[in-house]
Amino acid sequence: MGSFKTVSDVKDFFREIRKEQSEIYHLEKMIHELELSLLPKGIAYDRDRVQSSPRDNMSEVAAKAAGYSKELNKTLSKLIDRKKKAEKLLSRLDNPDERTILRIYYMETNNGFLYRWDDVAYHMGYEKRHILRMHGNALNSILKSCH
Repeated sequence: MGSFKTVSDVKDFFREIRKEQSEIYHLEKMIHELELSLLPKGIAYDRDRVQSSPRDNMSEVAAKAAGYSKELNKTLSKLIDRKKKAEKLLSRLDNPDERTILRIYYMETNNGFLYRWDDVAYHMGYEKRHILRMHGNALNSILKSCH
């Protein structure tokens, strides 16, 4: 956590949180779609009946879902650890607005979707350029607190 040499290192640390949250959202979505595909489907009475092995297909889908679930759990674990470290870094900031900006942009989602700078500005009632300036100040403050 204290291995930051530049502001870019600090920013990269927080960017990883965004990437992991996005990955989690997509894994959850894929798992959900696979689970839905396992549900029984309607019977088409207007077609000739063809013998197939739906059990094999179902086991393949279940195996895929299990693989995605394992990957999801691994990513969730990494995200939890990274968020704990991020909260320790954020606690070093004196300005509560700077903490809020970093939390909203890097650590929160809106139904799985990441917030954009415009969203942060709207939420906090500031102009986007002011949010970006405070963001830069926050990253610099975190870097200084690590030395």
